[in-house]
Amino acid sequence: MAKDMSITCSKWGTDLTSAEANALLIMLNEAIEMHFYDGSGIDLKDWEFFDLDAARLTAYHKFRTAYQECYSEEPRDADNR
Repeated sequence: MAKDMSITCSKWGTDLTSAEANALLIMLNEAIEMHFYDGSGIDLKDWEFFDLDAARLTAYHKFRTAYQECYSEEPRDADNR
């Protein structure tokens, strides 16, 4: 039986339903993959942006951790239902 998609989690600072949090996490997953896993890795020539990259990864980690604590599941996209 599918979980109730109207469950909210107070960890966000605002009320997001599990469907909204799932959609946001899928978008974040794709953005992180495109930025860090496109085969180029981290370019040392772009050292000026390391703090921005660190902030992106920290924010992603915090959101994904909170998502899994709230919903105890991996995000579901069209290919992973």
